[in-house]
Amino acid sequence: MKLGNANRRRIGRALPSAFMQELREGGKYRPLVEAVHNDKDLNMEFRGSNERNKEYINIYCKGNNILKLHLDGHFEIDLALTTDLDVPLSLVNEETIGGYLELLPKIKDKVTTYDKKSMEIEYEQLLIRANNREIRNNSEYIIVDRQYVMGKDRCDLVAIKWPRNKRKGEHPKGLLVIIEVKYALNREMAEKGAQQLDRYYGYLKKNMESVCEEMELILYQKLDLELIERTKPQIDKLKKLKLDRAIKSTEIILYLIDYNPNSKLKAKLIEKAKELDFANQIQIAHGGFALWDQSSEPLESIAKSGRGKVQ
Repeated sequence: MKLGNANRRRIGRALPSAFMQELREGGKYRPLVEAVHNDKDLNMEFRGSNERNKEYINIYCKGNNILKLHLDGHFEIDLALTTDLDVPLSLVNEETIGGYLELLPKIKDKVTTYDKKSMEIEYEQLLIRANNREIRNNSEYIIVDRQYVMGKDRCDLVAIKWPRNKRKGEHPKGLLVIIEVKYALNREMAEKGAQQLDRYYGYLKKNMESVCEEMELILYQKLDLELIERTKPQIDKLKKLKLDRAIKSTEIILYLIDYNPNSKLKAKLIEKAKELDFANQIQIAHGGFALWDQSSEPLESIAKSGRGKVQ
């Protein structure tokens, strides 16, 4: 998909056509795209800009930025990840790009000891992998942007929902989804979580059309670069997907990671969120790997309920 939707007029964080060309087959930065294809620990995000020559791409590992690259080859990496490494001064040709890729395993090793206070950003990237790059999951959600700026806030994840029951036909429709990720016991979640969601919704009220158009274009560009894995028939349809512009169709998901079910913080958040005008559009999801007694259900009760029957 080298023409058409992916080359539509750049909007927001979508990339300009010149940058896209360098990321496609035969482009200068194609080896970086291939590195992301071959390593699911890596995630590439687009950072378009309204200012000329200010756009860039990010590559993340475990949620940490391991490359901020501009079209002219200028790049940045946190010094903590490059200590004692002979990193090229810029990525402008096959030799320097190859030099960075040779160092990539060592940079990834440094990420494992990188000073971060929470696993929240790592889980954000795992959510992107599970929904975008694990074809067997056949998820109804595709994450199109991470740390998206909404006024004075940054939303953790912006996604497109492609419901299973709406995949037929020649004109696929999707829904805009805002996802806020909260890790473990988080008092800020209870005190300020509802206010945060309210600000997101207020931003969408004023910018729904432009946000939807921006996310459609980012979707097309990521499909173009094969950064989203689906079956070929699904990809062909996704290349034509349009988002519902009605703000009432938007989903807002509060994703609680390793949330302790014995805590009262969730109840406080729910009480505050129930007061919001769009409370019926808010969903709470649970994930992570920490286990409590409430995390599992006896096989016997599942069998008695009939949920264990083969459909």
